[in-house]
Amino acid sequence: NEYALSSKLLSVVLPSKIRANLFESIREKIKNHDYESFNPLHLQTFSELIRQQQLTTTTTTATTTNKMIKYEDLVAQSEHFFKRQPCKISVTMWHLQVIVYNICIFIEQMYYIVDEQEEVCLSTMYVDLFMSICRDIVQLWLSLSMSYHRDNLCAVSSLGFQFYNDCAFLSYHLCQLSIRTNHGDLLITNNMRQKMQQQGISKYLWLTDYIRPLKSLGKQFFMYHLHNHRSIILRSLAVINRFQYIEQTNVYHDVEQNVSESLQSVALFLNACRSIIPDSLLYQIGGKLLQCVCTQIVNQIYARLDSKQSDISVDAAHYISVLIRYVTKFQILSNDLEYMTRNVCIWPAFVKLADIL
Repeated sequence: NEYALSSKLLSVVLPSKIRANLFESIREKIKNHDYESFNPLHLQTFSELIRQQQLTTTTTTATTTNKMIKYEDLVAQSEHFFKRQPCKISVTMWHLQVIVYNICIFIEQMYYIVDEQEEVCLSTMYVDLFMSICRDIVQLWLSLSMSYHRDNLCAVSSLGFQFYNDCAFLSYHLCQLSIRTNHGDLLITNNMRQKMQQQGISKYLWLTDYIRPLKSLGKQFFMYHLHNHRSIILRSLAVINRFQYIEQTNVYHDVEQNVSESLQSVALFLNACRSIIPDSLLYQIGGKLLQCVCTQIVNQIYARLDSKQSDISVDAAHYISVLIRYVTKFQILSNDLEYMTRNVCIWPAFVKLADIL
């Protein structure tokens, strides 16, 4: 009876306690996520801490080198990610990634321990348990980040884009861990293989099947903010109304005010997301938003020509040309126009249109 009680304690009670405590810690971390950005330069500090820790342990260099999963890989792969995609992720995401690597390294250590006890093989139990926990941590991020932070991610574009980066960062590391472990196959215990056979599962994916959902979720917020900024711009420009009565001073000022608001929306996006996403992507998006402004002005000119009031008077042409020049020399965007206009396909024609009018 004492042996049976001890066996139950080790095989049932202890794993459930470990899972519950770990999940509570992860839940609190995600719930209290404060959106602070992680500085990639801190990777060097983390790398130095790893070196110091290795110097104080008895683990030989050869043993460390032969491991599938190492802290050095976390640093190297993170540096590669930021070099390929200069951006900012959250501190919370970095902490979660460190936790995942801690668990993966522990799994590999347990995998090679031979436990001669037949009833309760602790090494097998821990490998199976923490392999499952790794998947559950990703699932917690997918679900709890939406439960606790969806409203903030929708309300603030910089947070939405940072969440896109977080999902990309996590999916990138899951891909690297999957490659190193052959989708977890190199860490699967015989116990797990037997369960797979019983359930008719031919291939164990471990973390791979979370890569696409992560990218998809991040992309949802990315596209949401793009469409949101575009909608704001189009609503501001609805007042143009085929440039009717544009030659009247009060009408022109109303139109100019709304065009100014739409351009300020572009500037707001640039300032909010600068350094959050790579400059190349920042100016590509900013250019597309600016193109919405230019396209709307050109379309309204065509609409004027296609209407019954098909002619454009000298005064109307003058005010339209002044408006176009106002866009091309908008002060708040002056430092960014050169880079954004490379992504505005109609920009040369737009500038030329002012000269023609």
